[in-house]
Amino acid sequence: MAQNFTKHDDFVEKLFSESKIFEEYILGVYNDVDREEIMQILSKRLIQGALKEELNFVHMKSLKSFKYSLIVNLLFKEFANEWISFAQEHLEYTKAFALDELQDKRRVRFIVSLVENYFRIYKIEFVKAICDTFIELVATATVTTARNKILTEVISLEILKVNHISLVRDYYQLRVIAREALDAKNIKLTKMKNEITEITFRLSSGMLSTKEKEEFTNRLVKIQANVESIESKSLIYFNETLKKIRDLIFEYLMQKA
Repeated sequence: MAQNFTKHDDFVEKLFSESKIFEEYILGVYNDVDREEIMQILSKRLIQGALKEELNFVHMKSLKSFKYSLIVNLLFKEFANEWISFAQEHLEYTKAFALDELQDKRRVRFIVSLVENYFRIYKIEFVKAICDTFIELVATATVTTARNKILTEVISLEILKVNHISLVRDYYQLRVIAREALDAKNIKLTKMKNEITEITFRLSSGMLSTKEKEEFTNRLVKIQANVESIESKSLIYFNETLKKIRDLIFEYLMQKA
């Protein structure tokens, strides 16, 4: 919301005292849909980046490294950086002056409170992002000690035993299940891609009527959309056991959050 502020002090004071104003001007957030969207973006970025050693199954060494408090700390930095960018662009502050404005403890508490509220409401987005990395690990893990350790820890979770996930007793069985899911996904994709090739050939043959071209073109568009959809789907959609494990891990992580 770019505009000139003639009374910077009054405006800045409002920014750091009214959540709605801070959200609209600094975060570009106007409703719950915006809030959910920004947390989805931040959760994926942080779990794949700054928090990968602590909260990303592909990189973490043990479940003991889980520290949800780190999320709140980094969200604070994200919100503070948004303020700095806004202040430089719209208030013509230097970076140093914008940072100095954050030295006020009341303003720090304001951002902390806002961040904690966001995390309380939208922590599910972070848990989803973390669970996605478990499926990524299962799909890509090789036989290494570090990865076997974290997968063994997950398989040994009490929540899995209580819910009778008896088909998965070790790392190798989990890999078999993941391979079955990947094969099922690839079979679907191969079938549709073969049909795309066939339709494309017929459309280029020059032997179709106008009506047939329209029908085949519509069919082609539909299949291409389905391919994109399936390519983006997690392996949990192709194996019920894998989905059950993922759902139980999600439940476990939500309890810890």
